[in-house]
Amino acid sequence: MQYLYALAGLAGFVVVVLPRARRNRKQELPPNHPPIVHISPEDIYGDRRKAYEKALREHGPVIGVPRRGLLEFIVEDRFIPMIFTSSSFSFEEAATTSLNLRAFVSVFSSFFRDMDDVVQGGVNPRLNAILESTSPIFFRSVDKALKPGKDTRVEMFHFVSATVARVMMQVIFGEPAKESTVNLIVKIAEDFSIMTGVYLPLSPFGRRFPTLWAAFTWIKALCTTIPRFFFTFGPALWRHLRGRKWIKNQDTAVPASVLEYLAFKHAREDGTISRGGFMWILSIVQTLVFASVHQTASVAAWVMFEIAKRPEYLEKLRTEAFSLADPVTHEFEPSSINETLQKAVLLDAFIREVLRTKGDMLTVCRRTMEDVQIGGCTVPKGHLVFPLATLAHFNPASQPGPDPPEVFKPERWMGANPRPAVMTGPSYLVFGFGKWACPGRVLAIADIKLMVWAIITKTTPRPEDEAYRLTELLHQASIPPLGGMILQPWEKK
Repeated sequence: MQYLYALAGLAGFVVVVLPRARRNRKQELPPNHPPIVHISPEDIYGDRRKAYEKALREHGPVIGVPRRGLLEFIVEDRFIPMIFTSSSFSFEEAATTSLNLRAFVSVFSSFFRDMDDVVQGGVNPRLNAILESTSPIFFRSVDKALKPGKDTRVEMFHFVSATVARVMMQVIFGEPAKESTVNLIVKIAEDFSIMTGVYLPLSPFGRRFPTLWAAFTWIKALCTTIPRFFFTFGPALWRHLRGRKWIKNQDTAVPASVLEYLAFKHAREDGTISRGGFMWILSIVQTLVFASVHQTASVAAWVMFEIAKRPEYLEKLRTEAFSLADPVTHEFEPSSINETLQKAVLLDAFIREVLRTKGDMLTVCRRTMEDVQIGGCTVPKGHLVFPLATLAHFNPASQPGPDPPEVFKPERWMGANPRPAVMTGPSYLVFGFGKWACPGRVLAIADIKLMVWAIITKTTPRPEDEAYRLTELLHQASIPPLGGMILQPWEKK
């Protein structure tokens, strides 16, 4: 075992510390670089919106802010189209840097393109079939959690995580998962969130020593999380992938699962899967599990807490749901559930408004591939550039309707010119913008709607303490609110 830890320690040093050390060597900034503004940790992780917007007002429109051992550049929202469409900025390089994946992606350069391809080719074309097979899972999860005739307390994020894990096992493997597997998936998704830096701001040690914290979490993942996933799913996947020839023909034009899509894509000419192909498929599956479970559950938890604290919208959303259900059974028909979900315009608008107003700030970024002129300053090559999302989301000039953007008003997205929750744009950065906008957002929003319907058609939700806890304020796109939710049984009369 000591050799395993030594090897993992060396790997963590190579994967995280050396790349960061090279990046952190003092670079000579160009003479007309943006002002460097030092924002205190108390402000960064406290009243972060006020601190960043004040710094941009006083020193902008572009500023450099040292954070997490890096020099990050923050820009006003007017530069969003440029940053997300110019070839001078890279999504892949930005994601590699921000998620501590530099060494991994240096070896597997097609990683992000393959992840995008599996969603665009293996998920989105099968959306109707996926939702038909998975929609009952949401309602069964609520039924299983409820105590007959009694209020039930659930930890909302963990409850939704387990539900989404069941759904994703069906999507990826094409069959239901055992409960022990679901629990393992939830734990693995949490561990990967830690490894990729999502939870770094919650750790005092991580804030003070981000490079060491990143190395430690990688070592832990290499010793525990990754082997556990491979040993749990590896043998069964190996037998499945090597048990037949994966030669695509007319009878298999549409793969029945994500795993089948990957098998057909990575099979050799004779239809067999090589050992390298097997390892690559397993890596893609592991990443897909983390991204889908954690992010979808995080947003769904936000939406449920917002519904619970707004009873006037709870009743409207419940009325809309039952207007789309069977008038006799009050249930939803799985075979047409995708079409039904698209008719839930109020729920869709509510979700979009929650995502807009929950306070995301540094949610999406790009990395400069060369020295770039922005706002009369030169941003040097090799740095992360973040548009301040709150400026875009609360800009009166870009938000529709007569109500001020600070007001929570889902109806602003309805009417003659509706904007669905999945619609991206420079004034709505929740799912990114441009070529690399989140490809799985359609399935994610559908899952969130189903989770909401499963809860509000069977219960009246209310926060345990009339409020939920914001564990961290700078990265709310990835870090969920925590808190208990009381589910009071409710039945349509």
